[in-house]
Amino acid sequence: MARIEATTPSSNCELLPVDACRAVLEAADRAMALPQPEEAAQLARTMIGVYPKADVTDPDVYATAVAGTLAEFPAHVARKVASPVHGLPSRQKFLPRIAEIREACEAEVARQKTIASRARWMIKERERREKEAAERASWEGRRIDPARVDAILAGIFKPDTKTATLPIEGA
Repeated sequence: MARIEATTPSSNCELLPVDACRAVLEAADRAMALPQPEEAAQLARTMIGVYPKADVTDPDVYATAVAGTLAEFPAHVARKVASPVHGLPSRQKFLPRIAEIREACEAEVARQKTIASRARWMIKERERREKEAAERASWEGRRIDPARVDAILAGIFKPDTKTATLPIEGA
């Protein structure tokens, strides 16, 4: 999957189709549901379980804190952060602190917001480009032939005097 950087896109970049952008926005709206407490607890068990035995003062308190932290974020974010394949366990060698779990969740939320923002920008940019193309096309039919311009100018400027004479209506 391609990474989307947090920079502002340029106005000459290639745009995704509007339907794809709208699908991204709809998926982002649907994905805001928080995990159920049971799912958050299972995600916490999975995440904690992939680490070797850690020296935690109170394992029950730690597991509850991890589940509570994951429960504060949308379910897809909690699943991604807790994933042994793509989440914190795949990047950290030691059991993460609660603050590190929160930071990972916040970073994923920010990434999702960037993707949604890009999708909204692409829809607006595509509309702007289409409007600009329509305006350009309407001007194409109004272009004056260079020979016609020469003929108009020849009638206004007399070659011998180099002074302009404007045609007077009704004269």
